[in-house]
Amino acid sequence: LFSNRYIVDSKIRDLTTLYILNEIRRAKAQGKIKREILIVLDELKTLAPANFLFDHQKILSKLLTETLSVCRSLGITIIGASQLYGEIDSSVRQSFSEVILGKT
Repeated sequence: LFSNRYIVDSKIRDLTTLYILNEIRRAKAQGKIKREILIVLDELKTLAPANFLFDHQKILSKLLTETLSVCRSLGITIIGASQLYGEIDSSVRQSFSEVILGKT
């Protein structure tokens, strides 16, 4: 279980999240993880916003898109949650195979 909620600097928080995703992907690809994996990315729009506030976010969105694709091919289930679907980068949105919209 990992939470990035206590990392104040947004760049470090985003890079840490991407690093952990890549380490999980690598461990699964190498066969070090035999069990099913479920990753929940809460408030996905902060990690991959549609309108980039910082230069690093555009690069991170591209890397996240590639990572999500590889994770899906390895059988890793990823749930991305956000209150505003349209505020997530379109390439990241398209990386998910199913979209469930709800109203609260």
